[in-house]
Amino acid sequence: MNSTQMNMYMYKALNREGQVVEKLQVARDEHDLRTMLTNSELTLISATKKGFRFKKNCRKFAVDFLKHLRQLLFNKLDLLTSLEIVARLFSNSEECAVVEYIISSIKSGCSLSASLAKVDICFDKLTVKTVEISEKTSQLVDAFDGIIEYLEAQEDIRKSVKNAMRYPVILLCCITCVMLFWLVFVVPRFAELFANTNAQLPLITRIIIRASSLLSDHYECLTIVLAVAGFAMFHVSKNREIMERLTKFIPVIATIKREMFAMSFFYAMGVMIREKIHLIEGLECIASIGHSSKIHKIIALVKSGTTLSGALKQSDLFHDHELSIIMAGENSGDLWPAFKSGGDMLKSRLSNKTQKAVSMIQPITIIFIGGMLIIIICSVIMPMYSNLEFCT
Repeated sequence: MNSTQMNMYMYKALNREGQVVEKLQVARDEHDLRTMLTNSELTLISATKKGFRFKKNCRKFAVDFLKHLRQLLFNKLDLLTSLEIVARLFSNSEECAVVEYIISSIKSGCSLSASLAKVDICFDKLTVKTVEISEKTSQLVDAFDGIIEYLEAQEDIRKSVKNAMRYPVILLCCITCVMLFWLVFVVPRFAELFANTNAQLPLITRIIIRASSLLSDHYECLTIVLAVAGFAMFHVSKNREIMERLTKFIPVIATIKREMFAMSFFYAMGVMIREKIHLIEGLECIASIGHSSKIHKIIALVKSGTTLSGALKQSDLFHDHELSIIMAGENSGDLWPAFKSGGDMLKSRLSNKTQKAVSMIQPITIIFIGGMLIIIICSVIMPMYSNLEFCT
């Protein structure tokens, strides 16, 4: 089921005592909602469709959900009782609604993995597949340990990258606002002053005054252009394929993106190999993480008899030292330790590279901003200094 088919509804219904119940509920459509309420002995009065407002926190929700459920199952509680307790542990009403939907799905006869698959906005294919296999082997707790480690590794790196970029972005936004204020409100006053002196202005001053004049005379057009550019950038950022193409032209970001994928690949494959998921099935799940076309080529090569390390080498997604780790696992006959150690190595290396990138970005940003300020200030001071010399 696609995540686009899942909706959040705010419904009003009557219970058996004739009381009005108002609550959030996840469902595919109103018919599905009505069926679920009927099974709970509720009569639907009205329903309003709402969006998933916590989409950005879906990964954190998935980790918290699995952690809570893992602990309760480890304490020998049955699945439904554990899920009902987990639902009470979330304070966010939407998160509670997702857990209650999973409970409702299980009560209707679906397995835990099938129920999680219905809410794939929160749980990816890897999680669902691992849970499906572990249900057959009765090793849910061990499976959750691997999934949680994989999800947390991804989240840690994403957080470090976001936190690293926050300072330069805020600084650039602030200085852009200051420069626009200077060009629109301050420079025109100096331009009038210089115009009255009839002095020959330096080239840099003439350029700044011209830019200020264009901004002041056409600020409506500038506002529209900025709004359209912001809207376009927002939509481009949501398109994974376009973003992957753009990041190829930025060496540092391209390297970090490649290693993030490699780390996710190692951790994900480690989880699936540990849970005895077939190699081909594992690779098919990996295709949802990224580079799906190349992953499908790898699958075709493995099916044709090529070793995993040989197929990965032809994809150009991994470096030689990463391939050597997989090759060592193939030679030993146990790939899980190889994927585990490779994932840990990539996580540590990626963290170090991120910190180094930040240490480079911040001074470069400050130098750029300082240079722009010096240009603007000099464009004003130089003509004033020239006029003073002329007067003396």
